[in-house]
Amino acid sequence: MSFSFRTSSRLLPIVVAALGLLVLSCVLLPLKNPVSLDDGLRHYMMGKEMGEQGILQVRGWSRWFFAGYLHDHPVDPWFLSDVLYLPFTVFPLIPALKLFALFSIAFLLASFLLCLRSMRVGPVASAFLVFLLLFGNQEFTFRLLFGRPFVVVTAVTMLLFLCVIRQRPLLVAILMAVATLLSQLFVFPFVISILGCALFWWRGESKVSLRLFLASMIGLTFGFLLHPFPLEYVRYIWLIFLPTSSTGFPDRGSEMFSGFGNEGLLFVVGGLIVLLHVLWMKKRKLKIIEQSVLLLEAIVVMFLILFLLYSRAIDFLWPFVLLLLGVLLAHEGHTLRKIGTIVFPAGVHRVVLMLCLMLLLCALFFLSGAVNLLAYDRERSLIPMQRALEKLPPRSRVLNVDWDTFPFLVAVRPDLQYAFGMDPIFIYASNSGSYALIRMTHSIVRLPDERKYLDAKRWVEALTAIHPSDYVLLSAQKMEPIIEGLDRAGFENVSDD
Repeated sequence: MSFSFRTSSRLLPIVVAALGLLVLSCVLLPLKNPVSLDDGLRHYMMGKEMGEQGILQVRGWSRWFFAGYLHDHPVDPWFLSDVLYLPFTVFPLIPALKLFALFSIAFLLASFLLCLRSMRVGPVASAFLVFLLLFGNQEFTFRLLFGRPFVVVTAVTMLLFLCVIRQRPLLVAILMAVATLLSQLFVFPFVISILGCALFWWRGESKVSLRLFLASMIGLTFGFLLHPFPLEYVRYIWLIFLPTSSTGFPDRGSEMFSGFGNEGLLFVVGGLIVLLHVLWMKKRKLKIIEQSVLLLEAIVVMFLILFLLYSRAIDFLWPFVLLLLGVLLAHEGHTLRKIGTIVFPAGVHRVVLMLCLMLLLCALFFLSGAVNLLAYDRERSLIPMQRALEKLPPRSRVLNVDWDTFPFLVAVRPDLQYAFGMDPIFIYASNSGSYALIRMTHSIVRLPDERKYLDAKRWVEALTAIHPSDYVLLSAQKMEPIIEGLDRAGFENVSDD
């Protein structure tokens, strides 16, 4: 009986992870569309293009653009991420994105469990932390379902952290190269590796620090050298990624604004970490635990600051917060056992109670949001975009004024060519004049009742003079005053909507 209980306890985190993945599958698979019809669409299309043309034969994203930065600079900042989508292109678009989302979640769970086990976190605590990872933060949970490649980057980052702590320079170099090839988000695992090097240097282990630093630099260098467009990748980091991440550029997506005030549970967990840290400081025991805590604290502080600036930092912050909590729980396990004897009634299996508590929390934190998601999904579809473009001849040049519609456009009509895409800074980097013209009609800059005074005909002529186009695509909801002005000027509406 004792052996059976210990064995089942060791398997408990894996069981919880499997059940959690099953719950997410039950929510994701019935959806008619992915949770977020955006970036996953274009990554799928790029993977499909790689499958048809050859991975190294695709010249970045220029295939779908007739103007702009990505037309002038052949680069794929998400090269390896797009390669990962390639095996899923044997399935239709929507099922493929769902399967990719589940694959990336499973990879993240495996990385998280490996870190917990290596940090000597107990099975019961690990199971609860796995549950919190999947369902404890609603924003993080639903971002897992987007089908975007950032989940894979988070998993690789956690593995790299573990290799830094375990002083595995070869694996650090390999993971750093992989992260560099995955996406521009490699800057975060790179900073983590540098923080690890600084920690070992501060502790007087200069040789270890130097080996890890060289491994990180070698991995970073090889990542760039293995990229199909290394020089353009460097240019992209400097001209696009860093300015987009800075607070100076005014036109950023909603995920690039502060996450402060939206994550109450995050700060509750943070308070528990502080309490456990006070206990930990009183008696430091294992060297590996001490190093893990110090580095994890530095990582959590870094991502917390980023989260206060950009809510998207939750992708890294939440897993590392829970990992830090797990390490402290492992160090102060006797304190938790004392609390457990008070909270749990005698004679009741505590694992059963913990699972019941998980189910209750799941209902409170997740199921209500899942119901809303299922209802919202009925309103999401690619059909309206398909109808808007179905009369356009192949290879037509479409000036899509709304840059964020590009994933939808390339998903329904990959045979057309477009002017803008990805992020607004691509427009600014290519031509600040066209960026200024588009900003004139932005709802944040001009209210709809003011835009009706804009000379729509002259505005379109100025924009098409910079980007000669066959068609101009305008959102019926966002650009109603502009569309009305073009109707009065005699422009023809070729869409069915």
